[in-house]
Amino acid sequence: MKLEVFPELDAFITTAFARPEEPRKIWRTSLRTTLTGRHVPFDCTPGQFIALERRCYNELLRRITIIPPRKHRGAGKAQVMLACHLAEECSLPETVANRIIISCYDFQETEAPCKNPPLTDPTAFRVTKMRLVPAT
Repeated sequence: MKLEVFPELDAFITTAFARPEEPRKIWRTSLRTTLTGRHVPFDCTPGQFIALERRCYNELLRRITIIPPRKHRGAGKAQVMLACHLAEECSLPETVANRIIISCYDFQETEAPCKNPPLTDPTAFRVTKMRLVPAT
């Protein structure tokens, strides 16, 4: 899935960042540029992913700071978009990619603004993904 700056995310970026051009540019850049090319197992854990693709994991941490906080419009949509993009680039199942994204949130400090992921429930993830994908 291509990373796009949709209206709700753009509104958050405009109000939260002093120079909104930078986060927009970061968000639109593909994760492919940070991958080392090592084989990531189909059912890898977040720890294995960190060991194999540390640079990509650091980029995920950077992008999580761009995602609006929980209960903000577009927060879940941005998380799903990032997880689907990660799954596509690393050839992983979307559930594994979402687990890696959630582990990025867990890695943050206890009182960090981006400590709680917008979506933790697999059902909410699937529903949000279905809303993102156009019907054929």
